[in-house]
Amino acid sequence: MSRITISYACEQVKKRQYCLIELHGSIKTDVESLNGLKIGTFELCSDKSAFLVVGSHRLLGKAVPLKKALAMLIKAPDTNQTSMEIDNSTALDSIQEYQTACYDILAVIKYKFVFLDRPSVF
Repeated sequence: MSRITISYACEQVKKRQYCLIELHGSIKTDVESLNGLKIGTFELCSDKSAFLVVGSHRLLGKAVPLKKALAMLIKAPDTNQTSMEIDNSTALDSIQEYQTACYDILAVIKYKFVFLDRPSVF
């Protein structure tokens, strides 16, 4: 059985602002991995709209609040420990062993940018 501890540092999390970007389509590239690859430029406008420029294509999107907020977690280092718990209502041979892990909340995501329209070429 596992037990997971989640810690929430309110002031640190409030300073970070993350969002999701939802694309309807796919990004094709000749590179095997997109890890660390600059895909495009994201421009935020004052009216909660945004532009995403990928190569010579420009997509128009808008901010949409999420129905339920998402938490971005990161596993705390060296927290895999085993703990034991004795249930006093039963015999001593019913000791349960738990695998424990701790996670820190990096950010709370409350909105996403949705890009529905076909890209325009500029």
